[in-house]
Amino acid sequence: MAVGATKDARLIVDTAADHARAAVLAHLNRLAVHGITATGQVLTSIGDHATAGRVLAQHAADVEAHTIAVGRSPRGPVAQFTGGSFTAALTHAAACNVVLVEPGRSPHRLTAESLEELRTKSL
Repeated sequence: MAVGATKDARLIVDTAADHARAAVLAHLNRLAVHGITATGQVLTSIGDHATAGRVLAQHAADVEAHTIAVGRSPRGPVAQFTGGSFTAALTHAAACNVVLVEPGRSPHRLTAESLEELRTKSL
């Protein structure tokens, strides 16, 4: 029974990872159409959200990224902009610009101050 549960869980993880890879590839293709060169990364088994943010910041430094673009969190704005969140950890750890992108809106540069402002507006 444990083997079956593990196999089922692995199937769900593989399916989620495949969907994530397809989403990243679709975003990269949309950028390429506009002549923008970009790389993408799907993080799996990183740990908590803050750790994932720090890992992405390190990856960006390793590839000498100029900007990291993030979208809105499915967990909501309060969770996205509070301490310990992926976005907060990424913004604090990144050596380059971090911008929040949303459909139909101009990119918003994220800083410690703007995270607090966005969090407060979300309450």
